[in-house]
Amino acid sequence: MVKVSSKKFQEALLQKRGFTGYKLIFDGLLTSMVGVFLLWQGAEATRKMLSVFALYLITFGGYNLLTHYLRRVDNRSASFLESLIRIVMGSILLFVNRRTDITVTVPIILVATYQLLMGLIHAITYYLYRKDGILPRGRYLFDAIVLLILGLSTLLDLATNLRVEYIIVGIYLLFYGFSSIRDGLFFESDASRTNLKRRGRVSLPIILVALMPRASLEFLNRHLYDLDYEPQDEFIYREIKNNQKQNLEIFVHVAEEGFEALGHVDVCYQNQVIAYGNYDALSERLMGSIGDGVLFKVSRDLYIEFCKAQGKMTLFGYGLCLSPEQSQALEQEIAKLDAQLVPWQPSDQIIGQGNQAQPMYAYRLQAGTDARFYKFKSSKFKTYFVLSTNCVLLADTLIGRAGTDILSPRGIITPGTYQAYLEREYATPHSLVVSRTIYKEIQNYGDAEQRNQLSS
Repeated sequence: MVKVSSKKFQEALLQKRGFTGYKLIFDGLLTSMVGVFLLWQGAEATRKMLSVFALYLITFGGYNLLTHYLRRVDNRSASFLESLIRIVMGSILLFVNRRTDITVTVPIILVATYQLLMGLIHAITYYLYRKDGILPRGRYLFDAIVLLILGLSTLLDLATNLRVEYIIVGIYLLFYGFSSIRDGLFFESDASRTNLKRRGRVSLPIILVALMPRASLEFLNRHLYDLDYEPQDEFIYREIKNNQKQNLEIFVHVAEEGFEALGHVDVCYQNQVIAYGNYDALSERLMGSIGDGVLFKVSRDLYIEFCKAQGKMTLFGYGLCLSPEQSQALEQEIAKLDAQLVPWQPSDQIIGQGNQAQPMYAYRLQAGTDARFYKFKSSKFKTYFVLSTNCVLLADTLIGRAGTDILSPRGIITPGTYQAYLEREYATPHSLVVSRTIYKEIQNYGDAEQRNQLSS
């Protein structure tokens, strides 16, 4: 069934994306200027920018407070309480910024903590690669040592390393700004995207985009009442760019809670879904973050229905239009992957306790669909690690041959990072991403009373 979705939801989506060439250029210039300011002024740049922001809150709040009394109409620019809160917040921020070092040190403490986290991720990845005999692996050890030393030394001696950290942040913002400017300059370009050569892209830190799939689900739930759908429909929303046909689809799964809120990525080619993850529950270690890498292949339609009905998942599907050359490159990568696989049979052993006791996900998926499961003989995917050798790395390994951008030269990509990239590419007029579809179990949203609750 072809669906006609409401104009209100489309307008909300466009407002949410907010991608235009001019906006990307403006954001890039602004980010680059902040980066240069940090390189030039260091910690003082933070003080000055926060002082300007505090004065803005006070001025804006004072102006609205004044109009609250001068304009005796219902549609006032701001309420008395909102204006008062702005003034109080601005005053507190201005006082703290001028009398203490909190506004200077807290951002760097957060940066150093993030460096420790990334160093730990690289160290675990190096250990797993060494255990499985995967080469090359030296860069993970190098990154781990550098990041752990930098983060730890900063936390132990903040005063000495403050300037160094601000330089690092400034350089990062400078390159991130340049990346946005480049995207803005070529936003409307109709140049062919059939080039198989990948280009680098500076992405946001993974901690900032990790919850993007969950945020997308919350946005959908808020605007679900704006959609026109029937309970038997396969999907509840679809948009197609320039009437182009897709021949590859990327699924981003997300659930309301648990680890699934961080998202999961699958690839669908020629009506067959290729998925990778820690599907052997009996091999899980470190609270499920590490385990045997398992790949499965399953028919697209059966898989979508299983995810919606059994897993209570919402799927965001992004369709790509590949050229014959790109399709051939993808098929070659799939063939290389297949050569590393050995069949695996999921166990029917009951996992969990109480109401949660049931066979593992892989067994239930195999029982409900035509899924076939495999493990790896030798590959970087032999051992799964949720923060590096994960579902996104497998998708990027396959689709990267089609010329998609390099989102992380160090190999640390999350579903949130990937979804942010796909959203931006869909907004770009002449990119590979040509459609966006939302698949969701919708029986629970069919009656008027529940729609009214969603809209309230």
